[in-house]
Amino acid sequence: MPLRIEDAGSNNTVEIPESLRASLNGIIHLTGNDSRVTFHAGSISDELQIHVGSRVSLEIGPDCRLGKMQIYTSRDNTVSLGANASFTHATRLHLHEPSSLRIGSGVLFADGILITTSDMHSIVDVQTGERINPSRDVTIADRVWLGFQATVLKGTSIGVGSIIGACSVVSGDIPAFSIAAGQPARVTRQGVTWRPDLI
Repeated sequence: MPLRIEDAGSNNTVEIPESLRASLNGIIHLTGNDSRVTFHAGSISDELQIHVGSRVSLEIGPDCRLGKMQIYTSRDNTVSLGANASFTHATRLHLHEPSSLRIGSGVLFADGILITTSDMHSIVDVQTGERINPSRDVTIADRVWLGFQATVLKGTSIGVGSIIGACSVVSGDIPAFSIAAGQPARVTRQGVTWRPDLI
């Protein structure tokens, strides 16, 4: 499906080089106002599904393989993907509340990845009536490899060159050059990184 842009809001900007449009498929649906979507040259996709709310900044770096990526933003969000990022088949990026998601350059995401900056529902203290689970930013550094069906929860920071095992659930800080796996993910080894070829 050729890339389709539907703008139901106002004062939105979509910047996609003409040379890039032929290599992108899917839909960008803008429902809010005052948002900016920017794609840099060289990226390709199978079938994008992007929902953009109000006051959102979404930037896709150059030469990314986006697969069947789904991005949902609500309001007051910042999403940035670095250069040469590779997303295998289906990746879901969910920002249901004000928050940011930053993904570095050269990352490799296997199929079935979910990243969320919010719990998507309120958890309320019974005595005070106050909500106790606000949204939190997520940062994934350069050259991180996320294994099949990994889930990255709000407030997570994954350091450069690290590896997350298949089906892991990640919350909190994962240091650079380490392997983390499990539910919840725990660091199993440090002082390692990865390369795309088998040696």
